[in-house]
Amino acid sequence: MDYLFFFIYLIVFCVLINYIPFVKKAELSSKLIGLLFLYRIIGAVSIGWISYKYAPQNDYWSLHNEGLIEFNLLKSNPSFFLKGLLPIGYNTNVNSFFSTNHSYWNELRNNIIIKLLAVLNFISFGNYYINALFINGFAFLGSIGLYRTLLHIYKEKNNLLIFCCFLIPTTIYFSSGVHKDVIVFGALGLYSYALYFMVEEGFSYKKLVLLLSNFLILMLMRNFLFLALIPATIGFLLSKKYAVSNTKISIAFLVIGLALLTTADNFLPNLQPLKIITNRKTDFDNLKTANSQLDNFELKPTLSSFLRNSPTALNHGFLRPYIWETKNVFSFLLSLELLLFESLILIDVYFYFKNRNLQKQHFHRFLFYMLLISGIMIVTTGFIVPNYNSIARYRSLFLPYLITPILMKLYLIQKSKNFTTHG
Repeated sequence: MDYLFFFIYLIVFCVLINYIPFVKKAELSSKLIGLLFLYRIIGAVSIGWISYKYAPQNDYWSLHNEGLIEFNLLKSNPSFFLKGLLPIGYNTNVNSFFSTNHSYWNELRNNIIIKLLAVLNFISFGNYYINALFINGFAFLGSIGLYRTLLHIYKEKNNLLIFCCFLIPTTIYFSSGVHKDVIVFGALGLYSYALYFMVEEGFSYKKLVLLLSNFLILMLMRNFLFLALIPATIGFLLSKKYAVSNTKISIAFLVIGLALLTTADNFLPNLQPLKIITNRKTDFDNLKTANSQLDNFELKPTLSSFLRNSPTALNHGFLRPYIWETKNVFSFLLSLELLLFESLILIDVYFYFKNRNLQKQHFHRFLFYMLLISGIMIVTTGFIVPNYNSIARYRSLFLPYLITPILMKLYLIQKSKNFTTHG
């Protein structure tokens, strides 16, 4: 019976999603919208089934089971259910915001998902896959938001843009499970959409509410995203207001960032980014050794230690897993996709030096925002996470922000060259 309800819900979702005004303005056909949403749900079903069958102690089903417990609590004692979201029994000082040990803020991320699942269980009958349908509806809106933003930049619909926003395999797989990743992915897409159109088309209360609400979601669900979101947002605003080149902004942020990292403990003793990252790395190192474990390295909360270990972090974040170190089909597929994207990046670098003037024509200031977010998050992941399967999971959420500028630039350069040749 659960399977019947799932397919009924799925059909209803594929139909109704086309009636949402925000989705309709993406200028995609109703059939394509349905297929793209179905593709995301295939990812959700896949990660749910694979994790249940091969890793029974996984986070996805643990959160689902916690949601069932909270569902019963909600029915029997609603006030106690709501108190679970309050900072009772936790260390609630400022230092705990980035901590993973006995921290209210760290627990809140999971509690939000668990409470949401408890509410959804009223209409999903406690079924994991039906809950995944509802949560992925939000993530799909994030993809729509990113697609509409990029469509406004490039002024043309094409398959590459659809691929980058909706079809990257690891992005869909890892951002579709019943987990905070699915919420983070959707919120980042909607935040980026609201930021872009508020800057490019002017202020409106709807955009402001969308911007602030998704900023709050990101702050609560993935606080480390602050490391990328704040500088990327400020850089985008400055480049628009003062018509400053992306290169100059990059240099300015590098200099200011290094200065802040080296002096933050003098004027912000409770917010020391290097110490926060180092502590988070220690927490990960203390976890059970994984089958995809990488060689460990010592990281201290000093600029010299971070600079010394930067090559390793870049290697872990951007290049692992190597195709020859994979131990199963799943890891091999992760590596194969990564190898393809690495090849595209190398091709893009080649064209950058060969066609610099043409490159500048196709580099919108928002693409700098996208690259800064993805770059900071992937490098930070390389510093913190000690196994390549987890790195692939965290990296996957930001692949659309890294790959889209590269693929679209290559496409437009080739299109310009063909136009010149035939003209």
